[in-house]
Amino acid sequence: MRKVRPLAPEQRRVVDSYVAEWDLENIPADRYRRELSLLVAWWDADAARPGPAAMRDVRFEILAEGSGVACLSVLGPIPEICALMKQVDGTARSVQRAQRRALETGEPVPFDLDGDVVASGYPLPLAALRYAILTRSQLETPGVGRRGADSRVNVVIPALTLLGLADAPGTLNGVIPLPAPLARRLAAGALTWHRILTDPADGAFPPVPAAQYRPTTAMAEHLRLRDPVCAVPGCIRGRLTPAEIDHIEEFDHEDPGSGGATEIRNLHRLCWWHHRLKTERLIDPEKAPDGTTTHWEIGQLLALDTRQNTDLLTPAMVELLEDAWAEHEAERLIASLAPLDEEPAEPEPSPF
Repeated sequence: MRKVRPLAPEQRRVVDSYVAEWDLENIPADRYRRELSLLVAWWDADAARPGPAAMRDVRFEILAEGSGVACLSVLGPIPEICALMKQVDGTARSVQRAQRRALETGEPVPFDLDGDVVASGYPLPLAALRYAILTRSQLETPGVGRRGADSRVNVVIPALTLLGLADAPGTLNGVIPLPAPLARRLAAGALTWHRILTDPADGAFPPVPAAQYRPTTAMAEHLRLRDPVCAVPGCIRGRLTPAEIDHIEEFDHEDPGSGGATEIRNLHRLCWWHHRLKTERLIDPEKAPDGTTTHWEIGQLLALDTRQNTDLLTPAMVELLEDAWAEHEAERLIASLAPLDEEPAEPEPSPF
C-alpha cells in the first residue's frame, strides 16, 4: 500500500490487476517487494504522474510504538501548503506579541490555555503556539453540521501504573500504547476517572445489562474498550473514527422477543463499510453458544472463528499484585515470630 500510494487511483487499479495474477502463495516476501517496486516504477514511467492537486491528503502516523508521539501530515500543492503555513505562523506570531504585551501591562494573557505563560512569565514559543492553534482551535464548516463524537476518548491505565507501583503502558482508545509517565500525567489532568472492571484470570470485561434496541452509553463505552477497531477480521478501521454498534444476531423490530437481544454478548462494533456489507448480507457473523467466539463467513471466500478481545495485561498485573501481597504477608509473619523476651533498648539520655 505504501508503494502504490503516490500513484493516481486509476494507476493503482492497474497495478492491482497485475498483482492479482501473481502466485502470491508461493512468492517469497523479498521477491514480492522487489517485483512490486519494479511494477510501480514501470507503470509510473509509462503513465503520467498525478498532479499535486490529485495528491491532496491528510495522514495520521504513529512515529514509534510506545513513544506516545504521533504525526499528522498534510499533503497538497506547494502554494496551498505554503499559504496554510503562513497563516498558522502569522497567527502564532500575533498571539506571541499579544502575550508579551499582556505580561508587560499586567492585562489578562490571551490564548494561555494551560496557564504556562502566567506561570513562567514568558510568552509561549512559536512552535508551541503553532501546535496549540492547530490542535485546540475550533474547526468550522459553514452550512454543514458536524457530527459529534460517539463516545469519549478513552485513556486506559492499569491500576498499579496509576499508583506508580508499575510501569505497564496505558493505551489510547485501546490501541495506541502510551508510556506510563504520559498516561499518569493525562490521568492527573482529568476531571473524572471511570473504573473499568476485568476478570483477573483472562482479562475479559464483565458484561453490563440493557433491555432495549439502542445500547446504553455504558454499553457503547464497554464495546469501545473491548473492540477498539472494527470487529471484522483484518480490519483496523475505528481507531480514530466512529464505528457502528451492530447486533450480531439481528434485532427483530417487528417482534423483538424473537430477535437478537441488545446485550453485550450479542453486540460488536463495525466500521461503516463492513456494517453496510453486513446489512446487505455479504458478510454473516454468528455468535457461538459460549458467548466469546464469533464465526465469520465472508461470501464464499473465507470462514473463520475469532475470540472475544480481552485485556492481555490484566493477568500479568494481577500476578504482580499477588506477588507483592505474598511478600507483604511474609514480612508480617517474620515480624510476628520475632523473640518476645528481648528487653527494649534503653533510650539514650537527651543532651538538653
